[in-house]
Amino acid sequence: MQLTNQKRLAAKILGCGVHRVWINSDYIDMVASAVQTEDIREFIDQGIIKAKPVKGTSRARARVRLAAVNGGLLVARRIQQHLRLHRRLARANLEPAAALWRRPECRSEEFVANVVAVHRRIGVGGVIGEVEDGRISL
Repeated sequence: MQLTNQKRLAAKILGCGVHRVWINSDYIDMVASAVQTEDIREFIDQGIIKAKPVKGTSRARARVRLAAVNGGLLVARRIQQHLRLHRRLARANLEPAAALWRRPECRSEEFVANVVAVHRRIGVGGVIGEVEDGRISL
């Protein structure tokens, strides 16, 4: 018994692929007789047709391999790389301090001091150096 058309309709309604559509084997005859979208929608409401959960790639084997190499040293390196990346992204999302002095409204000493204080407070230390005549040196 072919259910390709019913699965296609169900996939369109559920918003998933055809291979994720699950049909209860006890009601296959009823589902096979369903031709219209409304019939399929009723079966979905009743729980006869469902979408299977999305499968992900398990990292278990990779973790075991990393733990075995150099007594877990590689795991620590991977964590450090991850943190380094996020620190870099966080800094990139901040307004570039070096370009602030180019904007006329940002040339006041008060504004520059505010920017420096905010950057130091959120832990971007070392990025901003001295403030001289409205310019921020990096």
